[in-house]
Amino acid sequence: MKTKTISFISLLIICLLITISCQQEKNTGNFTFKTIAKQEKAHLFNNPDKPSCSLSLDFTYINKSTNDLLKDSLNNYFISLFFGDTYQNKPLDTIFSEYINEYVQTYKNDLESLYKEDEEMHQADSSYTIGGWYFYEKTLNSTIAFYNQDLLAYQIDYTEYTGGAHGIYATNVYNFDLNTRMILKLPDIFVPNYQESLTEELWNQLMLDNQVSTKEELRDLGFESTGELTPTSNFKLDKEGITFIYNVYEIVPYAMGMVSITIPYSKISHLFNSNPILQSVLN
Repeated sequence: MKTKTISFISLLIICLLITISCQQEKNTGNFTFKTIAKQEKAHLFNNPDKPSCSLSLDFTYINKSTNDLLKDSLNNYFISLFFGDTYQNKPLDTIFSEYINEYVQTYKNDLESLYKEDEEMHQADSSYTIGGWYFYEKTLNSTIAFYNQDLLAYQIDYTEYTGGAHGIYATNVYNFDLNTRMILKLPDIFVPNYQESLTEELWNQLMLDNQVSTKEELRDLGFESTGELTPTSNFKLDKEGITFIYNVYEIVPYAMGMVSITIPYSKISHLFNSNPILQSVLN
């Protein structure tokens, strides 16, 4: 009898461990994430009285996973998207050091000789002030926009000023199918010939968001003045719906900024194909 009792308890423990393990693996890879933040400021001629460049980096990566192969593969993707292809397969400390050094050195190479000429040309003019175009700034920030089951959306926000009339900024999102380790494209989740119907849904949602009733009213506001409104490959999947992101100048002037159009899944469910990855957001 005692042996049977012990066996029964052991079976319960095993079942409990299996249940916990299944819960832990609800999201493929069971990832935990970490963000490394680095800032750098450097002056022309290493002189604190001269103009400077400023660089701010916030890089998010997977630091723990139940699947190391998947973790390493995705982190290499993240590095390539954030820093560039040449930085893959290197230690993170090395990547940050090389990237920062390259940014600073490029800034100095581009501007030190110009600044010196400018300074010499105006050295007799006490009223002359050095223009703001000598001050450069760059910010890169990556975050996990969504992570559920087999889907992970990786977002990179970018801003940069390099001496022009104004800076530039952009947001790009990459939706990873964790089973295939590939970035999803629109044809991966929509039925064939989806473009016309999806474009119409974009117009409808944009009219709703801007409280107008016609496309002409949207165009009067500035939409499509710099580019045609079509489904963009820069999109984000999450529980809210599918969000199409149009960066500055893509469909509107710079003054109107970035445009995001979120379409609820209920409005476009008839356009989805049978890709199982959709269950990560539809359920």
